[in-house]
Amino acid sequence: MNFVVPTRNRLVTHLPNRLRTFGDIYRDSVFGPGYWDTDLSATKRFFIREGMSIQFRADAFNLFNHVNYGEPNSCVDCVGQGPGLITSTLASQDGTSMRRLQFALRFEF
Repeated sequence: MNFVVPTRNRLVTHLPNRLRTFGDIYRDSVFGPGYWDTDLSATKRFFIREGMSIQFRADAFNLFNHVNYGEPNSCVDCVGQGPGLITSTLASQDGTSMRRLQFALRFEF
């Protein structure tokens, strides 16, 4: 980013930061994309006879298979990486961000 600042007889296109400062941008001024996730769980109980039943359960995590992107790059003076670029995705608890299906069968007595 270049700033044009008029001085006495010339234009300075870039002013260095003061000593021991990191610039003049405010804290938390860069926002990333939101997080969107939908989980679904469905159960059905089948009664066999008195005191005995079978329960079937189906769970879907990240049901719509939506990709959640990571935070934008906040390094302003890094070579080869532009500021504000998003180069990663967020992972869920198991380390992936893809849709997962889980089935369970439970016998109760």
